[in-house]
Amino acid sequence: MNKIVTLLFITGLLIGWNCVGPPDPNHWLVNNYPGVVNTESLFKFEVKGDNFSFEEDYTLNMIFSPDNKLLTNLRVSDYGGSTKDTSSILLINWDGEEFVDENENGTWDDGEHKIIDYNENEDSTEIVFEFIDVDSNGIWTENIDTLLFDYNEDNDSTDVLYEFDDSNGNNIWDPPEMFTDTYANSQWDPASVYPNYPILISKNLSRDTVRTINPVEYYPESISIKLDKFTGVIEFILIKSTVE
Repeated sequence: MNKIVTLLFITGLLIGWNCVGPPDPNHWLVNNYPGVVNTESLFKFEVKGDNFSFEEDYTLNMIFSPDNKLLTNLRVSDYGGSTKDTSSILLINWDGEEFVDENENGTWDDGEHKIIDYNENEDSTEIVFEFIDVDSNGIWTENIDTLLFDYNEDNDSTDVLYEFDDSNGNNIWDPPEMFTDTYANSQWDPASVYPNYPILISKNLSRDTVRTINPVEYYPESISIKLDKFTGVIEFILIKSTVE
């Protein structure tokens, strides 16, 4: 009988150890144990700190479109202190769409400006010769080169005409650098100009904001949270919504 009871007891322990359910959504109420939710429509960070130090960056799982807005809610309660000016929450805006920096100048370059399609082949990306450059010196040479066509109608047929603004002087038309069109608007979008100022956690706070998404003006990409010997409760929530 004792062996049966012992066997049942051990079996119960094994079942208990292997049937671990989802974490308690309120586990953040335990001191110094942050709770985080990061989905396509919601980011939530909650912590009950007791002289708690913590530093973490979170990339948002939200993908925005022009008809989205972002609701931000920050609550700091039961504030009991932290190291001055070092506990903060920073909403970081994106640094622009990724691109192939072919000339390695650190910025995205648009294609060189097209001016006129002299030979009417619908590209405006060529250097057009009005003559046959027999001696291949790039200019018309009298008594050597053969006149061909007066593209710019200046009555000489001796010109070398650029259909584009050769801004870097390499004698070829440079197209726009390839980029990832994250915002699906067929243009390269630079970094957001919205300032990345941290919110300092130095007292009880209650702050709510609503901003419309725009790739150039406001497009949050990640969250940086730093707590330095913080005591109190933080509830920080971002909600993606649709502009009505």
